[in-house]
Amino acid sequence: MSFFRFVRDLLLQSACLTVLIGLFAADYTRVMAAEPTLGERIYLERCADCHGVHGEGVEGAYDEPLLDERSHIELTDVIVQTMPEGAPDECTGEDAEAVAKYLRDVLYPRQAAAVRMRTRVELSRLTVRQHQNTLADLIGSFRNRKDADKIWQQQLNAWRAPASADESAATEDAVKDDKEPTNGLRGTYFKSRVVGFRDRVFDRIDDKIDFDFGEGSPDPKLSAEEFAMAWDGSVLASESGEYEFVVDSMNGVRLFVNDLQNPIVDAVVQSGDQTEHRGTVHLLAGRSYSVRLEYYRSKRDKLARVALRWTPPNHVSEVIPHRALVPWKSPETFVVTTSFPPDDRSTGYERGNAISREWDDATTDAALETAAYVVDHLDELSGSKQADENREEKLKAFCEQFAERAFRRPLAKDVHQFYIENTFAKSEDAGQAVKLVVLMTLKSPRFLYHLPGSENGDDYDRAARLSYAIWDSLPDKELLKQAKEGRLGNPTQLHRQAIRMVEDPRAQVKLRGFLHAWLGLDTMHGLSKDRERYADFGPPLVSDLRTSLNLFLDQIVWEKDSDYRRLLLNNQQFFNRRMAEYYGVPEVKQDEFQRILFQPDYRAGALTHPYVMAGFAYSDSSSPIHRGVLVARSVLGRTLRAPPQAELPLPPDSKPDLTTRQRVALQTSSDDCMVCHRIINPLGFSFEHFDAVGQFRPVELERPIDASGIYLTSSGEKVTLETAVDLAEFLAESPSAHGAFTDQLFRYLAKQPIQAFPLEVREQLVSGFQKSSYHIRDLVADSAVAIAAAAPKTSPSDPSPSSEVSKP
Repeated sequence: MSFFRFVRDLLLQSACLTVLIGLFAADYTRVMAAEPTLGERIYLERCADCHGVHGEGVEGAYDEPLLDERSHIELTDVIVQTMPEGAPDECTGEDAEAVAKYLRDVLYPRQAAAVRMRTRVELSRLTVRQHQNTLADLIGSFRNRKDADKIWQQQLNAWRAPASADESAATEDAVKDDKEPTNGLRGTYFKSRVVGFRDRVFDRIDDKIDFDFGEGSPDPKLSAEEFAMAWDGSVLASESGEYEFVVDSMNGVRLFVNDLQNPIVDAVVQSGDQTEHRGTVHLLAGRSYSVRLEYYRSKRDKLARVALRWTPPNHVSEVIPHRALVPWKSPETFVVTTSFPPDDRSTGYERGNAISREWDDATTDAALETAAYVVDHLDELSGSKQADENREEKLKAFCEQFAERAFRRPLAKDVHQFYIENTFAKSEDAGQAVKLVVLMTLKSPRFLYHLPGSENGDDYDRAARLSYAIWDSLPDKELLKQAKEGRLGNPTQLHRQAIRMVEDPRAQVKLRGFLHAWLGLDTMHGLSKDRERYADFGPPLVSDLRTSLNLFLDQIVWEKDSDYRRLLLNNQQFFNRRMAEYYGVPEVKQDEFQRILFQPDYRAGALTHPYVMAGFAYSDSSSPIHRGVLVARSVLGRTLRAPPQAELPLPPDSKPDLTTRQRVALQTSSDDCMVCHRIINPLGFSFEHFDAVGQFRPVELERPIDASGIYLTSSGEKVTLETAVDLAEFLAESPSAHGAFTDQLFRYLAKQPIQAFPLEVREQLVSGFQKSSYHIRDLVADSAVAIAAAAPKTSPSDPSPSSEVSKP
């Protein structure tokens, strides 16, 4: 009977399907038979040859599909002035309006849907940043972490800029009440050159190391003839790269950074007249590194002086500031020094999509470097000793944990047999087996690629997607524990983990990196200005400007409200003495940065920060075009076509009687240029009060600055702008800007296009962003949860990850 029931049901389903197909065909025929609109007829007659019948583009004519967010008014103007190409007068008036309506109502939505359908999550490898962070955390997971929570909280506090003057005063009061400061190094002072407990006199927290005792000593308790000092603690790296450390002293010194067994400066015995002793180490951002500086004053030394300086990436040499020092040691961090080819950044964020021989060689070199480090530190990392009777079993257990953490999931039996048991069985000794396991693990696709463990993913996949979204690194023990217990399928538990992880300094570094990309800072290579006009604008000031902007960004993001709008509106900036002297802020007299109200009538937020204004300018003049493109593309998410032909800007001396605004208006006045410059120019002109170095100027060529303009939104609304403050206020409340910020943040975290995820993901994120009063950290957590939990569309051209994972 069951067979006949099956046949009956099948026939019924077939009949229903036939009816549905008939209805669809009738509806399709009715729609297709409908009279085409005026706009459609004109488009098919005059536009389809170049743009395609459905707006899909025509190779060799106009390759890109028709996608644009311009308003109906803007589209109509573009059509009137530029279309059809070579004969713009053929489509004007009502005809142009009809074509614009057809584009916005029919073709643009159709092409947007087609692009979304074609967009898939691409199989990707670890980016260079992810590779470095993953190796550091993989090795670090085997170190003694009993004080990790305390160190983590201390790092977090040290990284945060004071939110208000009241909080700064509270910090000073805490110091007066003998509460231990959270910044600086712990100095121990000795009455002789012997650095030992018996000769210890006292210890204290020194906020920085920059002392000149002359012929005297640090304290009356110490003899001026002979004494020693040792400072211990950690340095905080805010950017990844090479750090040069310099100890400036004519006395005996020794400096350790990260590795407390091997000094990078060893000058206990002075040689000749050398007073600067240098050492270089590679550090990863968002981490603390132990530092120890030993100083020895002998009887033969006439003077006593010592300073500890560094040169971080993108900065100049400076005494290490107290904000980068904490008085507690950190576990050693493994930092791979292998050089990798740069990742593709053509889409505005790093992508692990390029596979080359150079990349493959780099992964091999990094694996060899890591394996050598593991073998050198094997006793510490494995928790075993050479004399242990069960040494081999402990090493096997270590290797199993190493592979599990590297692969971001437990090992299946066949994988365990292949990587662990077979390797140990074939190796001459256990040490060689460990080295081979590490090499095989770090060259495996399971480590190098973001491969799901199953077709639909599981809790371990969710853990990995969450950690790489927020940290650019592998899951920690807490996240793996949650995955093992099967808790990450619960959205509440997943969100709870995201909130926890966002508070980590590694998340702060990634979020700052995003804000740099959002502000276009990654495109700024070498900030130099005309030496005749701006003689004092050099590398030291540029270094200060970058630090100032970073402090501003950190302050906004890590305030309680974490309000995106304050990135655009807050007119308090961080200044030190050098910046204050250059930009005319007389109330700042100190070398340390302090927060002040800076030109509130003319400036608002990050966009008017001198570093941003100087970066988007020429060497001797402002650049409304560069500044306008920044706002249009990055902040508002507008699509701008590449210019039809590259044109050099009109130099000031070619039109000496014209202001910068007048020269730009003249150069971009053609119909072809105005297609995009209707958007760019009014935005860029808003910043004309700021010159090539970001200084405020009321006049140019003895004429009052004209920063006014009318910006037409994508919905057709006209926005009147008079100053950069007006622009900032508009951007802070613009739904387009909110959506663009959400899109770009998601893309930066996932390293995949948001179009590859379900449509409701973006809608929910934008809505949640608005409901949270534009809370940046909450948006990071919500985006990471969406990345971890959603089922993205996988590219059909990608090799099947499941078939790859099924093999050892």
